[in-house]
Amino acid sequence: MKMPVAAVLAVLLAAGASADVVPTFAAKLTWPTKASVELGLSTAGLGSVFSIGDGFVLRVEPGLAGGKLHAGIRHQFTFLFLPITTWDYTFSALYTWGDPWGDYSAGQTYLGIEAQTKVNLVLFSGGVYWHVAGDRDQPRGLFSGGVGVGF
Repeated sequence: MKMPVAAVLAVLLAAGASADVVPTFAAKLTWPTKASVELGLSTAGLGSVFSIGDGFVLRVEPGLAGGKLHAGIRHQFTFLFLPITTWDYTFSALYTWGDPWGDYSAGQTYLGIEAQTKVNLVLFSGGVYWHVAGDRDQPRGLFSGGVGVGF
């Protein structure tokens, strides 16, 4: 799992050199992956003094008990070149390791959809996932929710 995460991070850093591509960062408490750090890129740009922008978003989210990969769209309101409010809607993959919270085991793969909103620096996320690989005795569905800070 370490190599794919490193490859995604390298792509994110290389793409971040463009003026229209801006980095994203967050620290979160999430269910069931416990604490995580989220790194990504958005093509919504920084806009102008007051602007509303749309674009794509790609985020990788390694955590203590699992990791996620998100790809989707972003809507944002920008004030003084900084995103004040963002809304992300993504297709997401979740893989568990270690000891996830709840009735979930390590080594499970889930696919789903997730929404995330940030207001100033506070963010909230929630998603629904379906079990696609791993032990058959695992729950078929999973709700993932989180709260954190980021930009």
